[in-house]
Amino acid sequence: MSTADNQSYWPLSEYFETQRNEAYCLTFRAECKYCAVATSVMALNALGISRPESTQYPDFPYFSQEDFFRDVDPQVANAARVSKEGMTLDQLSAVLSEFPVDVKKFHSVDLTLAQFRDLIRDTTGHSDRFALLNFRRVEIGEVGGGHWSPLAAFDAASDSALVLDVARYKYPAVWVPIAQLYSGSQAVDAVSGLSRGVVIISRR
Repeated sequence: MSTADNQSYWPLSEYFETQRNEAYCLTFRAECKYCAVATSVMALNALGISRPESTQYPDFPYFSQEDFFRDVDPQVANAARVSKEGMTLDQLSAVLSEFPVDVKKFHSVDLTLAQFRDLIRDTTGHSDRFALLNFRRVEIGEVGGGHWSPLAAFDAASDSALVLDVARYKYPAVWVPIAQLYSGSQAVDAVSGLSRGVVIISRR
């Protein structure tokens, strides 16, 4: 792995989160619900943008899972709904667009494997933009349903990317072949009826 392909790792690892409310994943085969929130909070803090007042850390501005929906339009998403359904690719894109960041979404069904690889490689080569992957675990050889986690690095030699799994009580950070990540992100989301994919957020 060249240093050019792991620039996302350093800021993301500094703010590595474990998703809270793991009770929302009632079994190891359940669809994770709050993983999108943990993934988003990691990326927002890692971007180094202006942070809001935090109830968890009153003296320190910080994006936190507890406060994530505070300024989000409840018609777009709210904690109660997300605790039941999780967040689709389109929904998380809409939520993140309410924060001071640029957001681009890619449904994997609209990408070739080569385009998917180039997108991940290009993004992980930057420290000011991050790839948030929505995938289904079974396609990457894990137990569970749909999930969100950020990608932190790309290794050309093994053609794999580093997934910083926010469900750290179940799975550690892991290198996964790009082909498997692509397959997992093409899986259909039962809520939206559309493929999963990637959300890229960056500083404005």
